[in-house]
Amino acid sequence: MTITSKHIAVLAFTLITFSRAAANETIDHPAQQPKVLNNFVTQLITANDLGGEATHSFKVENPRNGWLFFRTRALVGRSGSMRLSVFRTDAADAKKDVVITHEPGDRRTAEAMRFLKKGDYEIHLTMADADVALLDVRLIPMIIYERMWGTFRGMAGFPEYDRAFLQRHGMLDSINTIGTYDGFSWMRQWQDQGKRAIRISGGTPGLNTEEKAYQHWRGSMVHPTGDGMIIDEFYPGLKEHFPIWGKVLKRVREENTTGLCLIYTAGGAESLRDIIEPLAELDFYWVPEEQVEESRLTHEEVVEQGFARGFVSGFGKAGYFPNISERTVHSIGIFSGPSESKYNDDVYPDRNWKVLKELHFHELATHPLHKNNAGVDMYQSPQCQEEYLRWMARLCRHYCIEGNTTRLTNDRYELNHIQNPDFEQGFDGWTVEQAVPGSMSIRYLKG
Repeated sequence: MTITSKHIAVLAFTLITFSRAAANETIDHPAQQPKVLNNFVTQLITANDLGGEATHSFKVENPRNGWLFFRTRALVGRSGSMRLSVFRTDAADAKKDVVITHEPGDRRTAEAMRFLKKGDYEIHLTMADADVALLDVRLIPMIIYERMWGTFRGMAGFPEYDRAFLQRHGMLDSINTIGTYDGFSWMRQWQDQGKRAIRISGGTPGLNTEEKAYQHWRGSMVHPTGDGMIIDEFYPGLKEHFPIWGKVLKRVREENTTGLCLIYTAGGAESLRDIIEPLAELDFYWVPEEQVEESRLTHEEVVEQGFARGFVSGFGKAGYFPNISERTVHSIGIFSGPSESKYNDDVYPDRNWKVLKELHFHELATHPLHKNNAGVDMYQSPQCQEEYLRWMARLCRHYCIEGNTTRLTNDRYELNHIQNPDFEQGFDGWTVEQAVPGSMSIRYLKG
């Protein structure tokens, strides 16, 4: 048989057609059983060594309105590409959202987060001349950084915690929500990544009429500087306003269903019943203020005493909101420096602030009482010294994304590198050389 140009053309057409068919092939992967890693994180999908000129399809269920985390480790050829997208399958008007893209020549690990409504989803990994060593999809909590900009009562001598600083130290890659009063210059770029900014809505005590409260909170929910609001704050001393405020918040929430709505609380199940119970069935998140300062408790006593257990268990006892843990974002105080504020949790030189905060995270991640809690809120960055803020970024990554149950360090809460550091036993343990007799003494200043 003589091979002619006609035969070559037919062969080329056949090869091209076959190649296109393979590239358009969809490979449906079987559903995976969710694996709980800790109270914050549940593994939905993990897959390794995916290849082929095809689209790999995975089905997942998002059991609540909340965040999904996506990670890919890919090697893409010079003419290749890889695209990870997600879309809801139980909604007629759902649109495909491209979450991660790998361009020609990419050799990297990429991450992304999306806040998705409760429902069923498909995840598509569309590949051409690419290999994906890892696909990782997880449920993760709300991880809130309070706040931008960081000049509010900032501390002298510390750097401004701007975008470059937060990116350099891993904070921006370890959070998905930023609290802000009036926005920040790169907020739109932050939102374009699929992450969120929420407006801090203060001034609660001044909202003494229904109309004032409605205009204030409605304005915060639809304000162009955010994807919702966090209200500062509700406490028992404002109880006389709770019936009106509950009515207003219900109206605001029903009119604005897409944005986040979080409420700071300083109180418990009974003292806040008149505001929390009427809103329990609506999509609110409760943010108890857990500004835990150092104390002279031992390491074991801190662990035994725990964190926010009274807040969560109180609702079980009260009986009207037993599953509040799933709607609780724990506001972890990170005050730790010489600011103009009245707050500073770093008060004893023989106690380890970093360990105290890790014990807080560790309990939220592992204690059965905090199962499926909604997340953490770091309050607030302008009053946190630089080393400690970098530590908080590591804790967020370790517990809220990687889903660890073991501690990041084995350090103890007590520090013993200096004895009698606060001179509470006079000069015991110190060598004192006075310039003249009586020129040095121990004195106390109240407060």
